[in-house]
Amino acid sequence: MWTEEKGHREKKDRAIGDRWYLLTADPVRDGAGLLMGAVSIMVDIMERRRDEVKLKLLDRVISMVNNLVLVANERGEIIYASPSVYSMLGYSPEEVLGEGWLALARKDSEDREREKRYLSATAKGEVEVLSIPYERKIYDKWGHPHWILWQDTKGPGNSIIGIGAEITEHKRVDEKVRRQNEYLAALHETALALMNRLELEDLLKAIVMHAAVLVGTQHGFIHLTEPGETEMVLKLGVGIYSNKFIGDRIKPGEGLAGKVWQTGQPLVVNGYRAWPDRLPDPYLATFQAVVGVPIKFGSQVVGVIGLVHLEEGRTFGDEEIAVLSQFAGLASMALNNARLHTSVQQELDRRKRTEEALRQSEERYRAVVEQTAEGIYLADAKTRRVLESNEAFQRLLGYTSEETLDLTVYDFVAHDRESIDLRIQHLLMGKLLAGERQYRRKDGSLIDVEVTANTISYGGREVFCTVVRDITNRKQAEEQVKASLKEKEVLLKEIHHRVKNNLQVIYSLLDLQSNYIKDPQALRVFKEGQNRIRSMALIHEKLYQSRDLAKIDFAKYLQSLTDHLFRSYGVDPETITLRIYVEDVFLGVDTAIPCGLIINELVSNSLKYAFPTGRNGEIVIDLRSDRENNLTLTIRDNGVGLPKDLDLQNTMSLGLQLVTLLSAQLGGTLALDRRGGTAFKITFKER
Repeated sequence: MWTEEKGHREKKDRAIGDRWYLLTADPVRDGAGLLMGAVSIMVDIMERRRDEVKLKLLDRVISMVNNLVLVANERGEIIYASPSVYSMLGYSPEEVLGEGWLALARKDSEDREREKRYLSATAKGEVEVLSIPYERKIYDKWGHPHWILWQDTKGPGNSIIGIGAEITEHKRVDEKVRRQNEYLAALHETALALMNRLELEDLLKAIVMHAAVLVGTQHGFIHLTEPGETEMVLKLGVGIYSNKFIGDRIKPGEGLAGKVWQTGQPLVVNGYRAWPDRLPDPYLATFQAVVGVPIKFGSQVVGVIGLVHLEEGRTFGDEEIAVLSQFAGLASMALNNARLHTSVQQELDRRKRTEEALRQSEERYRAVVEQTAEGIYLADAKTRRVLESNEAFQRLLGYTSEETLDLTVYDFVAHDRESIDLRIQHLLMGKLLAGERQYRRKDGSLIDVEVTANTISYGGREVFCTVVRDITNRKQAEEQVKASLKEKEVLLKEIHHRVKNNLQVIYSLLDLQSNYIKDPQALRVFKEGQNRIRSMALIHEKLYQSRDLAKIDFAKYLQSLTDHLFRSYGVDPETITLRIYVEDVFLGVDTAIPCGLIINELVSNSLKYAFPTGRNGEIVIDLRSDRENNLTLTIRDNGVGLPKDLDLQNTMSLGLQLVTLLSAQLGGTLALDRRGGTAFKITFKER
């Protein structure tokens, strides 16, 4: 234990038998300082050794349970720290013991002094130790927070013991559960708030504002797709979006919202300013973090909810994304609900408008039906019984409104049952029936009526609707008109016949007178006059022979007229050929007489002058009409032609003068063509 080389005092524990002693050896020197020997003292330390063993065992136990243990003395200094204090927090004993712990646990100097006084007072027993556990946050050497659940107790002597268990993970779980509960509560409130909003604009605002509250921001927006559109529209925004970007359109893949739309998945960009895919608007450079979640109907993305952090360091975490995704599901249901409400409301409004229109239409219909002069009734297609009728129908037949409801169509239609059923069958086949019938009134008298009937659906059954017009007076008037027309027809025929006879008498008188004329020139004039009279008489003859006393078949008239002219001038049809080209043209007397006289003059001229000395030739008469009812009359021959110096406007020929005057009387134009003979062309409208 002690040697000369050491030459100083030395202490050492030594076991002697089963006990432990503390041996202390001090050197003994002479006056010259030379070592003469040593004085040894042996103290029994068996109890202390037992306490030390207990302390080591306690240290091992404390280190095994991983609890923190601190012991403070009456001066408020830490005199013991368990190994777990060093392993958990990374500090050395020198940094913890003494007042080191207070410096680590309390950053504020006043807090440190306050805790030191508390430890000193409780260690001395001057203040009762707080028996209630409490939580405190301690930062380790690397700056990471640790939550410790502490409980203090009075230690032996003037000491106080603090025992702490780390609850950082529990705190994290508790915080997560707390946030989840807050989110769930917020989602519940949001669901109620959203489901109660049925107006789309109000709902969109509620969606964005509630989403912003869920993640602790004031800035957000919502995009929605339009049916049939290939772009998404920013419908509403709050915060920084409240007055900007509203109405902006994006395509799939454009910006954050476009990518969410394209992928159908949430997207978070923390550090948005440096994101290469952000839209080029410099206004967006103020954004720090942006998150977008899709709103889906089934698998189809119909919208995107977007939220923004402007503050430096703010980010969106996984929990917030999960909550926002759940929120988007609620928003989807609310939007669908609002759209259904809008659709239902629109349908209700449409039905109201339709019902109002039907009501007004029915009122107008009833007003028209009741005020119309025609009788109207509805009858069942199966039973033939009258279902409804208006006052005009009731007055027409002489029945009251109640009495008509006891009638079938067989009671008032004055025709045999087979005929009535046949017409009803035609109605049921979808045919519209119209015609004249006879109805029987209540007093048994018959009236002539004009009916129009068709089938309609009424009260879920098929009925036929009939409009009845009393034509008794009209029928009587028609009979009177027919009788009057018959009388006038007879009278007109008699007039035409008498005019024809008178003209024939004149013709015959001229013929008799011609027997006494020896001058050939005078005889020729007489014959021309006779032919003109004959052409007019022939028209009146054709008129009284025609069914239509106002017009004659001009083709037949021409045939009779030209036959007479050929006989009158003794022309051989084999020498001069006549060709007539006339469509189905019927002319009134005011047009037929001038046309007949013109043809008489021109054909007579051709027969007299166009073919001298037995020359063969051809005469053509052509009469046609166009789409505008213009008539073109052409008379031509292939004879020797007219003299070249002949002027139609200044001719001395009576016949050609008549042609010119009669053409003007028709309001037509007269043209002369000398090529290949002579052709007169007159264009006019029937008068």
